[in-house]
Amino acid sequence: MNQEILDTLAREGYFHLTGNYSQSGYNEVCKALGYLISRLEVRLDKSKRQLVFKAEPIGLHNDSPDVDVIAWYCVTADQDQGQGATDFIDTIDLELRLSKEDQVVLCGLKLHRRIRDTETFVSSAVLERVGGHYKVFFAPWLLRPGYSAEEQSALDNLRNYFDSQPKKSIRMNPGEIVIVDNHRILHGRSSISEESQRHLTRTWIKSPCSKEAR
Repeated sequence: MNQEILDTLAREGYFHLTGNYSQSGYNEVCKALGYLISRLEVRLDKSKRQLVFKAEPIGLHNDSPDVDVIAWYCVTADQDQGQGATDFIDTIDLELRLSKEDQVVLCGLKLHRRIRDTETFVSSAVLERVGGHYKVFFAPWLLRPGYSAEEQSALDNLRNYFDSQPKKSIRMNPGEIVIVDNHRILHGRSSISEESQRHLTRTWIKSPCSKEAR
């Protein structure tokens, strides 16, 4: 099973386990994929400020670039059959679709992000060349005014590329697991009801192949 997941992640960028897994089964799957960085219970919570706890839509994005793999487990599905799906797009062909000039600009363009649970801010490039391919880091809420004309043009072209990519929507049922390559797949969702009972467990994973995990 673990090799099947890894092979599918390398080929497709994501893996959807549709069986009725237990929380302990989900934990074992996560542990087999690498070092567990953090775990978060994703459900509506008006006392918290992060977007992930709110009903409003969440634009397509990558999570922290420190995270190699994201795994979600569905505890409770949205009671509205038309809501609660997560949207995904694949950036595997980005290098073929963006100009070399835009790629160079985006490799030098940094987004400033806060390290989770701290007040420390760091900068990470939108594109990073690693092992013959690009790692992508993008979150629309991190964009700021004041980019040069060249930077703004590259960002516009990148967002147009995202918009042109086929979108896959997965509405998870209880016991299902979805795993994605965080450096390749962007994810987001449309708005949900303020009464939504949707509850996912999200785990951030560092691959054992990553330098930082050794």
